[in-house]
Amino acid sequence: MLRVVADRLQHAVRASDVVGRIGGDEFGVLLNDRADAAAVDSTVARIQETLVAPAPIESRIVYITASVGITLLEAGDERIEDVLARADAAMYHAKGLGHARHAYFEQYMLNETRRRLALSSNLRTAVETDQFSVDYQPIVRLADGVVAGFEALVRWRTPAGEVFPAEFIPLAEEVGLVAPIGRFVIAEAARDLRAWQKQTGQPGLRMHVNLSVGELLEADIEAYIVGQLRRHELTADAITIEMTESAMMRGNTLAFGGSRNFARAGSRFASTTSGPVTSSLRYVRDFSVDALKIDRSFVECADGSLGSAPIVRMLIQLGADYALDVVAEGVETPAQAAALQALDCRYAQGFHFYRPMGAAAISRLLRDQAAPR
Repeated sequence: MLRVVADRLQHAVRASDVVGRIGGDEFGVLLNDRADAAAVDSTVARIQETLVAPAPIESRIVYITASVGITLLEAGDERIEDVLARADAAMYHAKGLGHARHAYFEQYMLNETRRRLALSSNLRTAVETDQFSVDYQPIVRLADGVVAGFEALVRWRTPAGEVFPAEFIPLAEEVGLVAPIGRFVIAEAARDLRAWQKQTGQPGLRMHVNLSVGELLEADIEAYIVGQLRRHELTADAITIEMTESAMMRGNTLAFGGSRNFARAGSRFASTTSGPVTSSLRYVRDFSVDALKIDRSFVECADGSLGSAPIVRMLIQLGADYALDVVAEGVETPAQAAALQALDCRYAQGFHFYRPMGAAAISRLLRDQAAPR
C-alpha cells in the first residue's frame, strides 16, 4: 500500500515538486513556487482524488484517504525540521477533524502537538511506574436501590492534577499503551470484585470493564481475562466486557469476531448505545451482547422533557425481547430515576445514586448497605 501511495502522490504533483516518505505511513510533499492558497488547495484536492481510487492489493480492494497538514515556508526558516514540525502539527489537527481533511498550520497546533508529546512521554512513565488507579461506580437495582454491580473506571492522578480518561485513553491507543492500562484495570477489578462478593455473600455481583477495539483484538486478551477469573475464583460471567456502539462501528467485523470468542468462553458482552434503535438492534443481533447500556444523552431526557422517553422505552423493550440486562447510565436526578423505573428499566448508575469511588469506599458502602436498619 505504501508503494501505491508513493506512486499516486508522484502522479498527483508536478515534476518540479518533491515527494518523500518520512516514516511509517507519513509522506511529505514539497511544492515549489506555489505561494498562494488556491494553488495549494487545488493540489491537495488532486492528491485526495488520486488516493481515493480503489487500490487492488494482494487480491483485496483497499480504499485510501489521507489527512493533510499544510505549512508555508516563512522568512527565517533555516531548518527543515522546523518546517516539518509545523506541517506535522497541522496534519494531526486535520486527522482530528475526520477522514480525508486538510488544515493549514496555526501556532496553537504546534503548541498542542508539544503538549501531546509531553503527555505521551508522561503516559509511558505512568505505565512503567504504576501511576494508575481504579475507581468504581455502583450499578443499582432501580426497584430497591441495592448495589448489583460496578463499572471500573481508570484514573490517572499526577502531582499537577488528574488527567481525564477522555484525554489519555485515545492517546494511549495511538501510541500502543492501552493494552497494559487495560490489563491493569482488569486485574484490579477482578481482585476487588471477588473481595466484595465474599464480603457480601453475593456471588452474583458483577463488574463492567471497558475495552477498546484494539484491546479486544489483542491476541491473548481472552486468555488474560480467563486467567484473572480463575486466579480470583470468579465465574466466567462475573466480568462484563463493555464497548461503546461507536467503537463497535469502527471495529466492525473484527470486533464481531472478538465478541464471539468471549461468548464461547462464557463471558458477558455489553454495548453502550447512543445511536438509533435500529443501530442498537443490529449490534444486539450481530454481536454476542448480553447487556445494553443506555447512554446518558438519552437518559438526560428520560422524563420526557425533550422527547427521548419513547427512545428509552424502545431500548428497554429491545432488552426485554432479547433477554438482556439493561442499564441506564448518567442518572442524575430523582425525576430521571422515577421515569426509568416507570419504563421498567431494571438497573441504573449515575450521580443520583453514587459517584465513582475507590475500593475502600465501596467496601464501606457495601457494609453500610448490609447493616440492619
